[in-house]
Amino acid sequence: MACRTMRIEVDGELAKAFICGDGLESTQICRVCGDMADRLCDYPIGNDKTCDSALCKYHSVKIRGDIDYCPEHSSEYGRVIWLTRMENQGSGI
Repeated sequence: MACRTMRIEVDGELAKAFICGDGLESTQICRVCGDMADRLCDYPIGNDKTCDSALCKYHSVKIRGDIDYCPEHSSEYGRVIWLTRMENQGSGI
């Protein structure tokens, strides 16, 4: 039997819960904190592939709709958006 942790909100405060049971061995774990992961990084890395780093809801950054990025790719995405805007402003667009 495997055990995993996850953060939950209790009365508006974050608490850590321990979950144990059969079948948890194959549960993905957040690469940032080690808690149970319930999403993957959707950042495109080329060849029609995405990053796919396992993330919990506290370490994923929602970009839009159902698109989530890991913290590193969220920062990269922000830099690309900023640089694009600066280039467009410089060209008068």
